[in-house]
Amino acid sequence: MATESGGKHAPLQKLVEQCRQERVRFLSTQNPESPSCMDIFRRAFDGDQDAWTELATIFDPNVRFWVSFCQPLGKDEVDIAVNWAWADFWSGFRSLPELLRADNLARVLKYLQTCAKRARGQMIRREQRHSRNIPLDLARLPPRPDSTDPAERLLSVAVRERLGELLTDLREQLVCQWVLGQQIKPHELRSMFPEHFQEVQEIYAIRHNLIKRLRRDATLQDLAASAQNGASEESLMMSVLNPDEDRNQTDMSCEFPTDLLLDYLGGFANAEVCAAIEQSPACMDQVRQLERETEALLTILYRAHCPTSEQLIAYQQKQLPSAEALVLYRHLTHCPLCQEEVHAFELMDAAFEEDRRSGFTRHPLTPLFSGVRSLIEAIFRSAHEMQVLGSNTQCYHTPQVLITLYTEQPPGQMRTWELWGEVRTIDGVLATDLLQEVLVQQLDEPVPTRYQGHIEASGAFVFEDLPTGTYRLSLLTSDEEITIRHIVIGDEQ
Repeated sequence: MATESGGKHAPLQKLVEQCRQERVRFLSTQNPESPSCMDIFRRAFDGDQDAWTELATIFDPNVRFWVSFCQPLGKDEVDIAVNWAWADFWSGFRSLPELLRADNLARVLKYLQTCAKRARGQMIRREQRHSRNIPLDLARLPPRPDSTDPAERLLSVAVRERLGELLTDLREQLVCQWVLGQQIKPHELRSMFPEHFQEVQEIYAIRHNLIKRLRRDATLQDLAASAQNGASEESLMMSVLNPDEDRNQTDMSCEFPTDLLLDYLGGFANAEVCAAIEQSPACMDQVRQLERETEALLTILYRAHCPTSEQLIAYQQKQLPSAEALVLYRHLTHCPLCQEEVHAFELMDAAFEEDRRSGFTRHPLTPLFSGVRSLIEAIFRSAHEMQVLGSNTQCYHTPQVLITLYTEQPPGQMRTWELWGEVRTIDGVLATDLLQEVLVQQLDEPVPTRYQGHIEASGAFVFEDLPTGTYRLSLLTSDEEITIRHIVIGDEQ
């Protein structure tokens, strides 16, 4: 039962100050009751725009911390994820009035964190699609997470149902799900299911034949076309119900049939046929058209068999019935893409617990890996290419700077290391005043540990006593975060 705090008629700024005091008292009492904070929530959901603005001011730093904790993000990406989370919170919370009846602030913020997880899951899926060079027609940033879009849900269901109708052979199902859908390499699939595939070449052949079969399917072609055109829910439904309507006729000016052109695309045509195709402008035009159609097909197949981010969150939070949880567990055993999402959600839980222990009193200027800086990723360059000597030397570059890292094990130390580094301009001048802060985050721990480095007067930086492990390095300037996503320090170098 909500307590009487006088909140209904109290001035808003008085409630804001009382809310701050309640969260500070939490540090000593660990009492989750926060009547003033909850009164601000009640006012906001009663339509008080000023109360909503105050909520965003108070708790926006927490949401930013949660979405940034599992992986560095640039300012634009953080803003997108945070906006998604608040929009999802607004629409979903209105259907959960029971959360407003009590004064338990942690329960309300836990739901806000679930919304942040959904937003972060969609960002991860977009990053995965981009990193695997999957066409981004379906990865444009919507105003809200994809899981809330009825057309997106309809598309996913329609694709899965059609694949279930077309694919009855287990080996085809495996290749479709993992090679076409998850972009897993054929040799990795053979390692996952050695009882089904004796040779890697079998998988390549099945993949090639699958693409030829699936692109001939009218329903899948229409679904792919609808997805590319940003179709509405109604047009997607019409595509499912009328797969043969208004189909384009194939240009027959090329002497080779479509299947042979697809063999050429897949690397299965012989040298004589390849030469003949390449000498014909009409055939090459048709090859390029087939390539675009194949890319559109692969776009809708990408992660078609994966659970949604919302389902993964429910699994990770142990909210699913046992039978459904077992199905997801089996999927997660093999799916690195879903594993990445679930791991991110676990890290976000660790961030939430850190905030809960502090009474959710995170200040807007609390240092993050990204904060308001633009994110720049440094690219690895070999020491030989950069003409740098030393077996423990690693080199990276961005369009503006060159970064050199050195690792060294202090005498008498068995499991700790020193990491030294320097940043130079492209023309080789040491950047002495560029860095404001240097941070590393150890990634192979259940809860990632952060270490802050020391910046010397020369501009060089050093981290001491780093345990053997895998790290992410962030170099913070006044307006940028230069990140190196993966550094192995110690035995596995």
